[in-house]
Amino acid sequence: MTRIDAPAKARGTARYAADHAPQDAAIAGLICTRSAHSRVRLDATAALAVPGVLAVLGPQDDPGHSYCSNPHGGREDQQVFTAEGRFAGDVVGAVVAENRPALLAALDLVVVEEHPLPAVLDVDRALDPAAPPAHLGFPGNLVAELAFGATAEEAEAALAGAPYVFDDTFRLDAGPVGFLEPPAAVAQWIDGTCHLWSTTQCPQLVGPIVARLVGVGDDRVVLHPVPVGGGFGGKEEMHLEAAAALCSRAVGGRAVSLEASRHQVSRLRSRHAATVRVRTGVEPEGRFLVRVIDTTFDAGPHAFHSAEIAGNSIGAAFVLYRAPVRRGTGTVVATNHTPAGAFRGYGGEHALFAVESQINHIARTLGIDPIELRRRNMVTAGDEDPFWHWPIQSFSLDRCLDELAARRSRPPSADDGRRRGTGIAALVNVSSATGPLGRDRALARCTLAADGTVTIDCGVADLGQGGHAVLVAIAQEVLPGFTVRLATRDTASAPPDPGVFASRGVYLTGNAVHLTARRLREAIEDGQGSALVRAHPAAAEFADGRSVRWQDIGVHQAEAAFEAPDNALAAGAQLVEVAVDPVTGEVEVERVVSVHDIGRVLDQEGAAAQVHGGVVQGIGIALYERSVIDADGRTVTGGFFDHLVPTSVAVPPTEVVFVQARRHQASPTGAKGLGECPILGVAPAIASAIADATGARLHQLPMTGERVADALAARGHNLEWQKI
Repeated sequence: MTRIDAPAKARGTARYAADHAPQDAAIAGLICTRSAHSRVRLDATAALAVPGVLAVLGPQDDPGHSYCSNPHGGREDQQVFTAEGRFAGDVVGAVVAENRPALLAALDLVVVEEHPLPAVLDVDRALDPAAPPAHLGFPGNLVAELAFGATAEEAEAALAGAPYVFDDTFRLDAGPVGFLEPPAAVAQWIDGTCHLWSTTQCPQLVGPIVARLVGVGDDRVVLHPVPVGGGFGGKEEMHLEAAAALCSRAVGGRAVSLEASRHQVSRLRSRHAATVRVRTGVEPEGRFLVRVIDTTFDAGPHAFHSAEIAGNSIGAAFVLYRAPVRRGTGTVVATNHTPAGAFRGYGGEHALFAVESQINHIARTLGIDPIELRRRNMVTAGDEDPFWHWPIQSFSLDRCLDELAARRSRPPSADDGRRRGTGIAALVNVSSATGPLGRDRALARCTLAADGTVTIDCGVADLGQGGHAVLVAIAQEVLPGFTVRLATRDTASAPPDPGVFASRGVYLTGNAVHLTARRLREAIEDGQGSALVRAHPAAAEFADGRSVRWQDIGVHQAEAAFEAPDNALAAGAQLVEVAVDPVTGEVEVERVVSVHDIGRVLDQEGAAAQVHGGVVQGIGIALYERSVIDADGRTVTGGFFDHLVPTSVAVPPTEVVFVQARRHQASPTGAKGLGECPILGVAPAIASAIADATGARLHQLPMTGERVADALAARGHNLEWQKI
C-alpha cells in the first residue's frame, strides 16, 4: 500500500497546522498561572509598550460563558481566559505581536498577580467534607460517580462465598501524552468568517464550540483539516482554537498563529492518575465467580473526558472475562492538579494493568497456566458483551492465545547477573464510539471526474497512522483500475464525520468509503446496463466490448453512511521477556510478541507499524513516563528530557501476528480498529515478567528502577544496594 502522505513528510514539505500561517501573520503566546489555585489579575502596561506588540488579552476578553473542551460534550466548566486559575499552567490570557522577539519580551513583562485560594492537592483527601473546593462547580470535589452490574450487597455476598478471594490495589501515576507536535492553531477572519487550521483530531466537532464562544453562527467558523503530528487522544480535546480566534479578532481579523510551548503542553493536560482495586472470587479450578472493580480517577479541576474514561475503564475490565456476579464503580475526583484528558486506550490501560496483573497472580497461586486460566474464563464470538449487552459478532481471543502459546519460551540465560522472566496479558478494545448516547456514524462522498479519476472527499485528519492511505486503498479495491485520490475538505464542505478517536477510523470512515465507492460503481453499471470490467484514464470498457466516456455517464457523485451497530470488539494478547538488574532495579524489555484480532487486515505494513509504535509507547508508560508534581501543585517534568520517553535503544525485537477466525458481519470491509490495542497489554505483561524473574509484584506505574529496587529489597534481595 502506498502511503500517500509519505513523500511530503519525507521531504519536509508537509504542512502542519502552524505551517498554514501566512507570511504576514502575527504570532501569539499564552499567559499562564504559576500557582495551583488563585484569583488572577493581569497588568499589561509594560508589555504593551514593547515595540511590535499588538494586543494583550486577559480575563476581561473572555467570552463570558463556560465551555467543555471535550468536543463530544460534557460539563461546561472551563473559560478561554480565566480569572480563577485552577491549576499551575491555567490559561489567563495571550499576547499578540508582530514577531517572536517582541512576543517573548512582552510575555516576560506581563504582570500576573495571583491571589492564593485553598488548593486540593491530595486525591485521597479531596472527598473529605473539610477539603476546600478545587472548582465551585464540583460540590465536595466529586466530578462523577458510576456503578455497573450487581449491587454492593450482592457483590459482597458473592465474595464471602467464594473459595478463594484475591484483593489487589493498583496505582497509575499521571503522565505525559507525548506527541511531538505541540497544540497549535492559526486563525484568520475573512468577511465575517473565522478560518482555523489547528491540531484537532475532531474538526467538525470543534467548529460549533468555537462559534458559540466567539458569538457567531456555526457556518461562520470553518476548520481546515491538516496533518496532525501525533495525537494519541491528547488532541481529541479543543485546545487553542477559541483563543486563536479571539486573538485574531483583537487585531482586526489578521491571521494569528498561536502555539503552546513544550513546557506548557505538559501543564495543559496529562494522562489520568488513577487507583484501581480488583477483587476476584475464584473456584479451585480457576473459574471466576465474582469480580468487583472499583476505580478512582484524578480529573484535575475540570471534567473534560474523565467520567467517560472511568466508564470505558470499567467496560474494558469486564468485557474480556465471564463471571456470574460483576460489579464496577468509578469515582472521579476534582483536584488542582494538571487537568487529565483523553489518551490512547481511554481508561483501558488503567483497567487492564490491574486486571491482567491480578490474573497472572491468580494463575501462579493456583498453579494454573496463565493462558489456560484465561481460556477458562474468556468471552468468545457468539457471547453477549457482558458490559454493553450486544451480541459479540467477532472475537478471536482464543486464536490470539494459541499464537502466544506457540511462541512462548523461557528467556535464554546470560552471564550478566540479571534475572530474566516472561509475562503475558490479554487485551480488548472498541472500534467505534457507539454507546448509550447513540450509534457512531460516518458519511463519505466519492466523485467521478470526466477524466475517470475518483475523488474521496474527506473531513478527518491523518494523525500519522496512514488513515488516508487506507481510505484510498478501500475505494480502489471496489473500483479496480480507477485512479483514486483523496481531497481533505474543510468543515463547510466535508461529509459529516466526527473525527479520529476510539480506533474508529477503519471501522467507521473506512466502511463509509467502501459503501460509497460501491454505490458509485453500481450507479455506473446500472447506467450502462453491463458490468464494469476495467477502467482507463478517460473511458471504461464493458463486458460487451462497448467503451463509454465518463462525460456520458449520468451519475458523477455518490454518498453513503455507515452506522456502527456495536463497538466491533478487537482482541489481542501480548508477551514480553525482560531482564532485571537486581542491584539497580533497571528493567530491560528484550522481546515482545504482540498478537491481534482486528478482522481483515487492510494494510499489513501499516498495521504492523501501528503495533510497533503502540508497544514502544506501552513500554514508556510501564517503565519511565510520569508527571512529577511538586508540593505546590506544579508539574515539574516539562519536556522530553524529563519525561524519559523511550528512545531507539529501548525498542526491543517485536514479533507482530494478526489472526482472524470469524468475520465481523456488520463491517463491509471485514476490518476492525487497531489504533489503541497495542498499548494495552504491555504494562501488565512487563509487571508479570518482573514477578516471574524476581518474585516481586509491582502495583504502581511506572515501574521505575527505584520502585523495582524497593520491591526487591522488600523481598530480601538487593542487599548490596541497601548497604550503599
